[in-house]
Amino acid sequence: MSGRVVLRELVCQVGGSFGEPADAMFSRLAEDLPERIDWSHTDSVAATREEHGAWLLATRRFQETVTVAERERAAAQTSPRNRFLPGGTRRRAEAAERCRTELRAAVRAYQPVIAEIERRRLAERAERRRRQEELAGRWRERAEREQRQRREQAQLHLTVAAQAVWGWTLTERGGERTVWVHRYDVPPAARPGDAVRSSREPLTAAALERKLKALAKEARPGRLGCRWDERATMRVARECAVGDLAGNFALWWAAVTHSYWDSPSEIPDRRSERPSRIPPTGRGASRPSGQGAGGAPYGGGFSFGGGF
Repeated sequence: MSGRVVLRELVCQVGGSFGEPADAMFSRLAEDLPERIDWSHTDSVAATREEHGAWLLATRRFQETVTVAERERAAAQTSPRNRFLPGGTRRRAEAAERCRTELRAAVRAYQPVIAEIERRRLAERAERRRRQEELAGRWRERAEREQRQRREQAQLHLTVAAQAVWGWTLTERGGERTVWVHRYDVPPAARPGDAVRSSREPLTAAALERKLKALAKEARPGRLGCRWDERATMRVARECAVGDLAGNFALWWAAVTHSYWDSPSEIPDRRSERPSRIPPTGRGASRPSGQGAGGAPYGGGFSFGGGF
């Protein structure tokens, strides 16, 4: 059965009886270490239950051996017998040598455990770093792809706007006037009645905007409603799609018009003319309403009715 071994708990596991953790103790005693072994409270490695038990036992033996050897050496150095009686210097030197021998043996015995844990820890760290770099690379590629697609879509907005395909029909009923907008190259979803007059030739988006504003000016002080054919707006959304970046009719209209349109169904008046605030990605700045993420307008024939 496998699990995770928290290294700080492993090296400090001997009931708090040793003040120096095993990783620090090993780093102090081992010779020619490439770098100090210093495990944090967040470091852990994968291990089986048997490996965990073997590491605990080896850690306990290492700490106990080192502690006992260093205590005996310290006792020999401070013993009155070795300080004041004949032969004390020799006995202190012998005690120091015994301690060095025991410490070297303890380090050799514990070395495989430290080496295996370090191997796993560094391998897991390298794998995490690789995954993070891979994820960052994917996000970077995605951002670059989206940026390219947005640039392509901005250019496509202008290309679609340059098509002379738009037409309009002005209707009047009960004193209220409505302009119905359609495309000549798309069969309309519905045909308006009570027509007063209609366009005579296909218009570009710029010419259509000028005409809609002129018709709205004629209708004042009343308000001119504006309805867009659903099939026409859906065609624009399809034409403006780039890769996985969906097209959107209301956003297209905002990008290619000169005035601020609250929505394509609300024809702006003179107060909406703010050329000094034209955004860099287009020539208008609508706040689309009633628009789905894919550019689909309100359902049913003509749309963006604005209450008309």
